[in-house]
Amino acid sequence: MAQVELSYNLMLLGKTGAGKSSTGNTLLDRKCFTSSISFNSSEDVAKKHCKAFKKYTLCVVDTPGVHDTHKPTGEIVKNLHDAMGLIPEGFNALIFVIKLGERCTEELLETIKVIKALFGDTNFSDVCIVALTNGEDAEKYNVNNQNIQEWLRRPENVRPGSDLETLLRECGYRAVLFYNNTPDKREESVEKLITCLPQQAPRYTNEHFQKCADERDAYMTSWGFPGQRANIQTQLSLLTATIEDTLKYDMTNVEPALSKINDLKKLLETESKGTDSLEDLKIQVTNIESEMSNLPEDADQRIEVIKNVEQKVNGMKNAGLFSSAFAVLSGCGTAINVGLAATRIVSGIPVFGIGIALGMVVVGSTAFAIYALVKAYKSTKSKKEDKEKLL
Repeated sequence: MAQVELSYNLMLLGKTGAGKSSTGNTLLDRKCFTSSISFNSSEDVAKKHCKAFKKYTLCVVDTPGVHDTHKPTGEIVKNLHDAMGLIPEGFNALIFVIKLGERCTEELLETIKVIKALFGDTNFSDVCIVALTNGEDAEKYNVNNQNIQEWLRRPENVRPGSDLETLLRECGYRAVLFYNNTPDKREESVEKLITCLPQQAPRYTNEHFQKCADERDAYMTSWGFPGQRANIQTQLSLLTATIEDTLKYDMTNVEPALSKINDLKKLLETESKGTDSLEDLKIQVTNIESEMSNLPEDADQRIEVIKNVEQKVNGMKNAGLFSSAFAVLSGCGTAINVGLAATRIVSGIPVFGIGIALGMVVVGSTAFAIYALVKAYKSTKSKKEDKEKLL
């Protein structure tokens, strides 16, 4: 075997179905990874494979999709922490995999936000390379590995100001076309990828991953992860329905409601594994558990307490849609800062801008309220435009 001169460590990231596993197989010139679409729960973990070539060794880590709504947030973070541990010396590049020709949907843009929150905005951009799969369709879009950077800079292909355009700009438009279904094009893609590897930035290590823990916690606190929002909202809805049944049918039997509260507590523990991101919500749930466990004997008082608990649960659901911080706004300056942060973190979902605008009206700032509403409108408009853009 020829002497190996260089070693490159790569991690594949992206949403399920983007072509991460196929890209890993192309890089290693053999089938090592199985598509996560066919993963069962025991296989849905990060995996590493390496291969020595004439001039270099490639070590590739494939990861589960980061936008899977069925996964608890704690599981997503743990999977990526485990992935980092597969190559302790760190990664030369974090490869963000998307499909050529894919619509720039809200799901894709949210995936970018989640990945940047998980790995730290700046450090991720320093070592990120965008891999576009479905290279077989490149001729249709008049693009190839020689003009891919120029193609991605065109506003008709990637909307200026979108999260995708921001990521591309931050990583210096490092991008590669992958022809995963065309074996004789493999070498072209791999050689192009190697020329794109960041030369100045240090390898992304577990130390970098740990340093951005606060950034991850802030995102998790805002219910930024899609799976976290969906899972918690579902459990809160089930709890609300159970409390309504208690009021309607049998106020003496609170065991079903306590059971649902216990389920919610377990979920919150799972979702916030290793962080204090959902601590406020945990405290609220513990308090309503105490109230439901110590209901007064008097029927009228019992009804009042149960209705009060129902209102608190509904308040928690609303906090997930607007912002946990919104409930404690105390002034216009705070409202503006929190509002813009929430809009940035959760990709400008209109209800954030509208909710914050209403808060500003309450504190007497009509001008700022109008500003927030305009931000919400522009966010909605830009999202619609994003969906019309091709990658």
